[in-house]
Amino acid sequence: MSSPQPYTLCIAGAGFEGATVQVSELPQLQRLLALLEGPRLLHPAPDDDASALPSWPHEDIWADALGWAGLPAHQRPWAALNWSQERELPTTHAWLTLTHWQLDFRSARALHPAALPLTETQGSILARVCDEYLQPEGLRVDQFKRHTWLPHTWLLSGEGLTGLGTAPVHGLWNRPAPREALAFSGPDAKRFQRLTHELEMHLSQHPGLNQVLAQVNPRPNGVLIHGAGTLRAIPSALERGHRFYLEDRLLPSATQGEAAAHAQAWQLVDDDCLTSYVTGVEDGLLDLTLILTGPRQALQWCGSKPSALRQWRRRWANRWRAQLTLVLGDL
Repeated sequence: MSSPQPYTLCIAGAGFEGATVQVSELPQLQRLLALLEGPRLLHPAPDDDASALPSWPHEDIWADALGWAGLPAHQRPWAALNWSQERELPTTHAWLTLTHWQLDFRSARALHPAALPLTETQGSILARVCDEYLQPEGLRVDQFKRHTWLPHTWLLSGEGLTGLGTAPVHGLWNRPAPREALAFSGPDAKRFQRLTHELEMHLSQHPGLNQVLAQVNPRPNGVLIHGAGTLRAIPSALERGHRFYLEDRLLPSATQGEAAAHAQAWQLVDDDCLTSYVTGVEDGLLDLTLILTGPRQALQWCGSKPSALRQWRRRWANRWRAQLTLVLGDL
């Protein structure tokens, strides 16, 4: 009999403070946890450093799998990675996201773009306005190339994005952040700081937008450029046969802190994604490492349990079920 194949499943946004879903409501996850050893704290919660925006743990884990362990969080080319299989390499991109800023003297709070009450048409108009404004600067906003799950986020291409350091945005939504943590870094940092401010002023004063956005409240008054950089080679983790999978369907609700939507998304992931992993582990085909991540921490389970221990685990299932309900809310 062949040895079980090693495989890593990372479920991003599995929990957050205020999450209400319980492991006892997720039968496939419950079965999977009972088959594996753990949990082990893989990614400790960061210190509350007022001068920095931490990336979410799944980004660090995914970056390690991609071979980007040496890249700081603000230099990871996430946008270029998204489109790497459609263009010749090297390729350079960033994301441009609309938001609503709430500002005070020292800090800024960015509203999650999903909370902007924009229609598809209104979003497309705003993307075109951004594109027209940035074209003379050698930058293009492609309204037809969007982020997989982050609303009102389009692909940005052009001059100066190589080497541009940008803040990791998932640690930014709906929480105050020091203004210095939002600053660009790199050779063109001052240029992009200026462009961002000028574009925000343009959006607020554009005569054609007053009618288009008359009923929109809150109205987008901010722009975030993030995930910038150049991808020079396809990471091995994207090649066929690489055994790492990032499950990201929980991120839209987790980054917004929407408990009801998060619980509903978990039901879909549990039914759709986890069943095959449970079967693979039970049949001895997979040597699975399972990672659950939230905004601050990551927990890891790995290695199939011996059969005797598995039987003991079933006997004490109710006790473990009560303990595991704490996991998702603590992430």
